[in-house]
Amino acid sequence: MLKHIDFSRDITIVEFWPWIGNFTKEILKKVSKDSHVYLFEIKDNFVEHLQKISDPRLTVIHDWAENIEKHLWGKKADYIISGLPFGSLPKELTNKILKETHRNLKHNWIFLQFQYFLQNKKDIFTIFKNHSITWQPVNFPPAFIYKCKKIHF
Repeated sequence: MLKHIDFSRDITIVEFWPWIGNFTKEILKKVSKDSHVYLFEIKDNFVEHLQKISDPRLTVIHDWAENIEKHLWGKKADYIISGLPFGSLPKELTNKILKETHRNLKHNWIFLQFQYFLQNKKDIFTIFKNHSITWQPVNFPPAFIYKCKKIHF
């Protein structure tokens, strides 16, 4: 999932649904000292766990992903990484999150979505016109990575 990220420059990364921070810890190993990582998590116990990660580049936000704009204070993300289970969410909420993701991503930058199914392919591809899917058979269970580039406003 992280191979799609250019860590050679200062970047802003937003991660939706980081759980206990498996991707987060790898991201923090790779980002520059002037980069920033925002985590959006709603489960209290995961928020508490994530807040124990001591790193000045990290901001843990106890809120839903669709509220991204109010927490970025006018900044746009270079990358948004998501493991949100869109298939388990109401369609209206999925669409709202995808629209807010698109709106809060810099032009020509990337949204990465980790999924175990292709159920929400149409929803994602309706919002993001430049996209690809790769299958990760080494993951258990095997997963799909949606890579979407913001090419329009």
